[in-house]
This record gives sequence, structure tokens and C-alpha cells, in this order.
Amino acid sequence: MKAKVVSDIVYDNIMDHVHGFGREIKRLVVEGKGCYLALTPFEQHVYVYPFEFSASTRVLGEVDVPDSLTERVQQATELQKQLSDEVQDTFRKF
Repeated sequence: MKAKVVSDIVYDNIMDHVHGFGREIKRLVVEGKGCYLALTPFEQHVYVYPFEFSASTRVLGEVDVPDSLTERVQQATELQKQLSDEVQDTFRKF
């Protein structure tokens, strides 16, 4: 399967945005079930979340990724949602 390598400008806070102090980050974007999923490596971690292309998103190219990676990304996203739901339910009971 192909993944897009994209670049976006991100800002740490509103003042950085106002003064144009953003920084560029690169992500892999794969097609998930009904949406795109972004894989963003940052400081020894990989963050996975639904992704929408914006006007500032630049597509830098495409790379081949194993189907097993795409399947694991989808599973991780589903597990993350389940965990989030359970934690939120726990806090509602408090």
C-alpha cells in the first residue's frame, strides 16, 4: 500500500501563530476505514490519529508501506478510541 508523506506547519500556541513562529512537521498518511490516518513520529513515540488535508498541507511524495502496518495502525486507532471511551466513562462516575 502507498502512504503519502506530507508536511504541515504547526504552532505551539496562539502567539506563535500570530507571529509566524510555526515549525514544519512531516507525517505519513495512510487510508484507514472511512478516513485518512496520520502517523507522526515525535520524541521516541508515534502518534496516530484521524487526519484531514488542509490548505497548508504539502504532499512531499509517496512511500510503500506494508499492509500489515496499515492494519496495525487501524487496530491502534480503534483501541485508542475504546480506551478513551472507558476512561471518560470512569471519570463520569466520579
